[in-house]
Amino acid sequence: MAPRIFCTNLECYRGVLREAQRQLSALSFFEKGKINSENLVNLCCAIQMEAIRRHHLMQYDNAFLKDIRLRPPK
Repeated sequence: MAPRIFCTNLECYRGVLREAQRQLSALSFFEKGKINSENLVNLCCAIQMEAIRRHHLMQYDNAFLKDIRLRPPK
């Protein structure tokens, strides 16, 4: 059985990429053969976990996050 080829028409974007857009960037690298499928899955999971972490840390102030060492001291 021949491998399936998925073509995604992505255009160049020079701005800051946000969560789902960063996953599309990883997909682009996969389609170009620069990373394998395992790397693609790992990157997408890492991007999603980072978004979850940011969302949940927003409820705490910076002083508290520094006290518990989740923010580096300045």
